[in-house]
Amino acid sequence: KAKTVFAKFGVLSERELSSRVDIYWERYVKVQNIEANCALDIAKSMVLPATAKYLGVLAAAGDSRGIASIRERVAGLADELVDAIAALEEAQHHAHEAGSVEAEARSFVDHVIPAQEALLVVVDTLETLVDDELWPLPKYRELLFQF
Repeated sequence: KAKTVFAKFGVLSERELSSRVDIYWERYVKVQNIEANCALDIAKSMVLPATAKYLGVLAAAGDSRGIASIRERVAGLADELVDAIAALEEAQHHAHEAGSVEAEARSFVDHVIPAQEALLVVVDTLETLVDDELWPLPKYRELLFQF
């Protein structure tokens, strides 16, 4: 129906409309790819090193039951972080192997974005545990309650 209306009133020909749709598909994929790359970069170059440093601090803090419990939790989250990074990289790789830009966009919706959200869950949990001095990004509470 839209094609007919556009053609009837001389807004866009069917070919122009098709080209515009292709451009929107490509733009969607590019924006989602940039966001996924940004999430991977932050996770690998900022969050993972901060988590590793905090694990070192906890390891040097002694063997009390409380410290051991926190160290275990942070170590488990560090493993989850590495797994989430790998899952997002794999989902992104598979999306790029799709046969068409529409299939690539569908792969981003079905696999890349959920993998990115899973990564965010781990990062958000680590944010609440890693020492403020080591955390490289503003924490949510700082953004909300500190000026």
